[in-house]
Amino acid sequence: MLRGYRGVILALGLILAGANQPDKDTEAGKGAQQYKPAPKLATAPSPSPEPPYRPYADRYADTCYKAQNHDTADLCAQWRAALAAEKAADEARLATIAAVIGTFLSLATVVGLIITIWQTNGALGEARRGNRLNLLFERRTRREARKAERGNDAT
Repeated sequence: MLRGYRGVILALGLILAGANQPDKDTEAGKGAQQYKPAPKLATAPSPSPEPPYRPYADRYADTCYKAQNHDTADLCAQWRAALAAEKAADEARLATIAAVIGTFLSLATVVGLIITIWQTNGALGEARRGNRLNLLFERRTRREARKAERGNDAT
């Protein structure tokens, strides 16, 4: 059970929330009763004060954007937006092609790097082999030099 004023405040809030909700049936009924379309009279059409609308004005002229007719100015703005969107799409296409070419060049660079590392590893192996052979030849030369020195001492 709620203590103190909490119960009273909660009950008051619920009462106020229920009292402020409008009845949907009465609103729909009021709207239908209030709206009555005006009766149409058979009269001759009034002459149009402005010339008929022609949508194909020169879209690059400044007068197109400063036109007094809202439809003409709106059409010029739409033309301009469409041209800007086409240019943006063309630039995006070029950027995509450049990105694809860059990706392939990067892939070729990585493949070249792997081949270079592989060849460098092979060259290091050959250098090690050459160093071992050089040490063996050096030892043999020293042995032969010692033998020759001993032979010269004996004579």
